[in-house]
Amino acid sequence: MLLAEMILMCDTETANTLDEPILYDFGAWLIDSEGKSYEKVNWVIKEAFLNKELMETAYFAAKIPAYWQDIWAGKREVKSIWDVYRYLRDVKRRYPDVKFCAHNAAFDVKALRTSLRYLTKSFKRWMIPYGMEIYDTLRMARDTYAKDEAYVKFCEDNNFLTSSGKPQLTAEVLYRFLTGDVKFEEQHTGLADVEIETQILRAIYENFTDFRKFCFNPKPQPQVES
Repeated sequence: MLLAEMILMCDTETANTLDEPILYDFGAWLIDSEGKSYEKVNWVIKEAFLNKELMETAYFAAKIPAYWQDIWAGKREVKSIWDVYRYLRDVKRRYPDVKFCAHNAAFDVKALRTSLRYLTKSFKRWMIPYGMEIYDTLRMARDTYAKDEAYVKFCEDNNFLTSSGKPQLTAEVLYRFLTGDVKFEEQHTGLADVEIETQILRAIYENFTDFRKFCFNPKPQPQVES
């Protein structure tokens, strides 16, 4: 690789339904493919988080008191959905070839798009900037660790298998393999999950050469900037 790729690793935590997820926690870590760290984002999205009725639908609603503790301690910032919209465009402006990346990126992209449309009443409709390509570490893992003998044996030995008997490829199980900590539990908060998913990305780049990267094959989603 002649030039390091710029990658914005992202994770979303959402309320509402899986079909129409609404963002309340956005974590991001700007890195390059050689391992250099540039900046981190740890935001609670006020339009959703301050909506008590909506937050009652959050899958991890039990974590809400911990979010408030982090906010009061200055560990998290309360931001608007507009801040996420502007931040993604600012990163794209500063690093024109930056890639958006997430584990199971299709869901995060849907969550960001749905949230922007819902929370702005469709005044804006596209969260990912036009031309920003989208990587998916889940797809990368399917081409790498899912076929890796050591990983397959690890999953079989620890019963980390799907209902069809295949190795699980969740970020949690992949990170358990990389660290050897079979009891590790994902926090399911934005930035904390981004940090482990970044380690997965780095491990794939360091240990494999032939794998798919793109979530949407292999060009940005067709859209008109709005």
